[in-house]
Amino acid sequence: MGRRRSRRSASLELDRFPGVLRGEVAAALGLAGRSLRRWHDRLEAGVVANEAPRRWAHTPGSQREALRRVSATVRQSVVDLIGDASGVLLLSAHAGPRFVLVDLLRSIRADIVVVTANPEQWNDDERSSVAAGDSTVADVLRLQFLRLYAALDSGGVGLVSPDGGLGEVGASVEILGTTVTLSRAAAAMARTTAVASVPVVATWAGDQVAVDIAAPLDGTRSGSGRQQDQHWTEAYARWLDGVYRADAMNWRLPTGLTLEFFERSAALTEWHHDYNRMVARIRTSSG
Repeated sequence: MGRRRSRRSASLELDRFPGVLRGEVAAALGLAGRSLRRWHDRLEAGVVANEAPRRWAHTPGSQREALRRVSATVRQSVVDLIGDASGVLLLSAHAGPRFVLVDLLRSIRADIVVVTANPEQWNDDERSSVAAGDSTVADVLRLQFLRLYAALDSGGVGLVSPDGGLGEVGASVEILGTTVTLSRAAAAMARTTAVASVPVVATWAGDQVAVDIAAPLDGTRSGSGRQQDQHWTEAYARWLDGVYRADAMNWRLPTGLTLEFFERSAALTEWHHDYNRMVARIRTSSG
């Protein structure tokens, strides 16, 4: 993942945190002292590391480079999950090296339906349609959801990240001590197809990529559809909160739900903007 920059040359030093800001982080994450400094160091390392799979996505043979970071044991755990699965909805998030997770899943199940608003992970038809002005991002998402429903209904496998912009109707939940609104689209899909909803996330283990597979979400079948969707989304939010708290390298900046966390105050927002600029420099230097 490259040579580590010296602390003195870094522009994102933890010492730039105002005192009240440290208090906010400590209160939200339960961190202080050395634990807080380690959180910051891991966060900065993750900003750099999580951009690498994005660069691979634009490089010939990129899938081989991504999958080289996945051990045979990790790959086998995913094969065991979806290789011969019938009707499984995988739930991910904008966390960790997500590009590697998508490449891995597609290498195991070529028929997997991936719902994403990110053009870098679309198929050629979706990209060309939007580029030609024949459709919008919203159109692509609608078609992806239709394909997802058909796949799950016929025993296929799909991947969706409920923390992304998947629809206008949302459910209010708490993540990292902040109230956020998540789309209920994935919850409704899980409810109407009655398939298992399994959270998965790619994480860094040194310079290798691990895949954490959680137990299926415990969705209730009582109450109205809206109540069931709320219960399901709360369960997903608890899982995602745990992903963020487990390792700051899982935080994907500058977008995603972590943005809500960084908007808790003007000072923290400005500090977060430094990360935006850092990511921009990385992307510019990598072409």
